[in-house]
Parts: sequence; structure tokens; C-alpha cells
Amino acid sequence: MSGPVILGFGDGSLAGVVHSDAGGLLLHSGEVMPAGDPRIEPEATGWRATGDGGLDLVFEPLGDPAEFADGTREWLCRARGMAAGIEVDVLGNAVVEPTPPRRPKRFGLERSISAWLSEELGVALRARRPARAKHHEAEELAGFVLRGSPPGPHPIDEPRLSTAYAGDGRHRRAGLELWEDEESEYPLRLAGEALGEGDLELADGMRLRCAFLVWRYAGRVGAGRYDIVLPGS
Repeated sequence: MSGPVILGFGDGSLAGVVHSDAGGLLLHSGEVMPAGDPRIEPEATGWRATGDGGLDLVFEPLGDPAEFADGTREWLCRARGMAAGIEVDVLGNAVVEPTPPRRPKRFGLERSISAWLSEELGVALRARRPARAKHHEAEELAGFVLRGSPPGPHPIDEPRLSTAYAGDGRHRRAGLELWEDEESEYPLRLAGEALGEGDLELADGMRLRCAFLVWRYAGRVGAGRYDIVLPGS
């Protein structure tokens, strides 16, 4: 049985995320604001997100999903329609989590990172740090490059993630180093810059902190998100 659906989109100047169980956020004109009671409905080939304030977007997967060990699936998508009253045709992602979310009762940190750079290139990464672990080296990381036409998932053996935070704990920058296979001469290196972030309250009492990023790779400029699941306040 499928669980919560999370839909994200953006091109840097306008971005958003809609969570079927927790509402949504929009980044517009440099500010993050609530999306206004958004709803997600299944479509024949994807999902539709609607809500107050001029939100009406259809998300269509471009290829097969990345499938993580916990049952989570993530697609690279095309998102078309209206957001904040503006007509958009941008890239994004769709995430379907298992039911119930397979989150241990005690955990230290749970993160997910998404990047979409073109219709033929995206990245999906998830990391979980066990409870009481003090260092990032203890994290379990799994990642995929979504590549090709149509884009298909290519697992990454040892993804590397770095994050820089501001003094108030907010995201500033992130970096990814991804070796697709042992024969690769160079890894994919992506640099992300945070544009803004906000929190959503999840149904299980946890908080989902969503940071909207601009990603750069080999002269390409894309967008994406950096999400962290935190204990509720």
C-alpha cells in the first residue's frame, strides 16, 4: 500500500513542495510561505496538486523511479500548471513513501536530497543517522542518479554529502560527490545553494524542514530540495 506523497518543483526563482499529510510551502520572490491547504489527487499518468492561492499543477513522471530499501520510490517529473498565480512548466520530483513510514522509534537524523538538472538527469539521495550517533560517518546513505531518455535509476555505491549551515542552523550550501560505477573516471560533483526554507508538521508529530536549493553541475543550473526530519517541538 502506498503512503504519503510528496511533490516538489522549482526552477530557482519559484519553487514549492506539497505533502499529502502535512500541507505545503512555496518559495516566491525570495520568501517561503505556506501553500494554503494543498491537496494531491492521482492522475492517469501522475499526480495533481491543487490549493488556495493559485496552485494547480500536474506532475508527470519522466521515467522509472529510484526505489530505496525502505520502500520509498522517487521519480524525476515534469510539473505544469499554475503556482502562486504564475504559469509554470518546470522540473520536479514525486516521492511516495511506504505505509506506515518505516522510521525507527529512536533515530538521530533523517535527510533526503533531490536535484533535477534536465529531463535526462536527476539525483535522489537519502541518509539516516542512528540514534545517539555523533558523527556523519555513522550515517547510512543510499543514492541514485536518474539518467537517460527516459531517465532510469542508477544506484550510487558510496554517495558523499556535505552540508554547510548558518549560525542559526539554517541551510547555506550543500555538495554531492557521486561515483556512478567503478569505471567512471570522474564523479558527478554538484554544488547547491539554499534560497530559503520552512517547516511542515508531519502526522506522526515529527517536523519536516524543507530547504529549496539551486544546484549547479558542469555548467548546468537546476533546482531541488534538502529535507530533514526532526523531532517535533
